[in-house]
Amino acid sequence: MIDYTIFHKQEISYHQLECDLINFDKFISAYNQSERVKNIFNKFPAKSKFWVIHPEYKFEEDEYPSGGEYIVLKMEDIVLQVDLIMDKLDIKNHIKNDLTLCIDCTGFMRNILILLLMKLSYAGMKKFRLLYSEPNEYIKQDNTKFSISTKRNPVIVGPYSNTTKLNPNSSLIINVGFDHKLISHVYQYKESSTVYPVFSFPSLSADMYQQSTLRASKSGEITSSTQWTTNRYYAPANDPFATACIVSEIVNHIVGLDPESIIYLSPLSTKIQVIGFVLFWLYENQKYSVNFLMPECTEYSRETSKGTKKIWYFEFETP
Repeated sequence: MIDYTIFHKQEISYHQLECDLINFDKFISAYNQSERVKNIFNKFPAKSKFWVIHPEYKFEEDEYPSGGEYIVLKMEDIVLQVDLIMDKLDIKNHIKNDLTLCIDCTGFMRNILILLLMKLSYAGMKKFRLLYSEPNEYIKQDNTKFSISTKRNPVIVGPYSNTTKLNPNSSLIINVGFDHKLISHVYQYKESSTVYPVFSFPSLSADMYQQSTLRASKSGEITSSTQWTTNRYYAPANDPFATACIVSEIVNHIVGLDPESIIYLSPLSTKIQVIGFVLFWLYENQKYSVNFLMPECTEYSRETSKGTKKIWYFEFETP
């Protein structure tokens, strides 16, 4: 298995952002009402800055933030949304000029983040940087509302891989977060699958693990299944590279039991762990039938947290 922990990760002080980082060519962030998102955007050193305006946050034009260029997405196929981001960043024309790019993934919709990382890799971006800011706390602890509404069925994000068309067996690796509705939504869609829940531990803080466990317990019948405990794994909430290692371990375990199993990935916890799932997929998807299965949110809470606890900086290197 690949040791993803060799990739670079560091904690950066908000007050030292401009000192600790180079002046990037381009910086992109998804706007919401979290102070941690807005403050980092204003302070981050870059020649060009872009705000992604997600339709799920339901912002009107007069609510857009000041500063930076806007990439306004519409409620349409996510491929079209990510293509617009790629076009606005002008990746194709700048990639040969050693473009330095940093993405603050804190406010991004998970589906868009997954496909954007894939597309940047496909475009030839061998290295770019990612930021994530941890909150001090969620505004209503374990009662915090994240997704407000979703479309009827989850969707495959990215290329669909099924090299075993005749095999009905499938496995579902769910990264368990606060949003129990999304967990239930995905499980009900693939309830015949063998489930492997990945809990975020260590969590961003001690109380957050307890809160997420309480929320996850509301996910419906899956939590009463023996699979919920016997197939349980843990991955650090603030480490994409350790998460990628855990996903690789689970997939290898599944393939050892059934080499022809179709495997679905559903990272529903921190954006940092989403990064880890994508990193695994980019490096190892060709060996297995592995797909991202994600719920599609139609409305999402604009503000779910208070304060900024830590800022994490990652070097994302593609195959």
